[in-house]
Amino acid sequence: MPIISKPQNKTNEVGLTTSILAGLGSGVFKIFEGAATLGATLLDLGVDKNRAEAVEAYFDDINPFDEAAEATAAGKITELIVNIGVPGVLHLK
Repeated sequence: MPIISKPQNKTNEVGLTTSILAGLGSGVFKIFEGAATLGATLLDLGVDKNRAEAVEAYFDDINPFDEAAEATAAGKITELIVNIGVPGVLHLK
């Protein structure tokens, strides 16, 4: 009698909690990415071309939380709140 094995379901689904926690980390990365991109964009206006694209590509490569944060709407919202809220609160103080 042959042994029948069940097919293994190997989906890489990200849970809600994981996505929210990844949104926190990704939001912090996005704060620094925004500051670096602003500086690179100003350099693009006067000195060189394509620096802003290079900076964005660099941050896309080093952000380990981006894909997990983008997996759910809650992760995206958390990322946005951290990205906008943290500098805003720091500015108000």
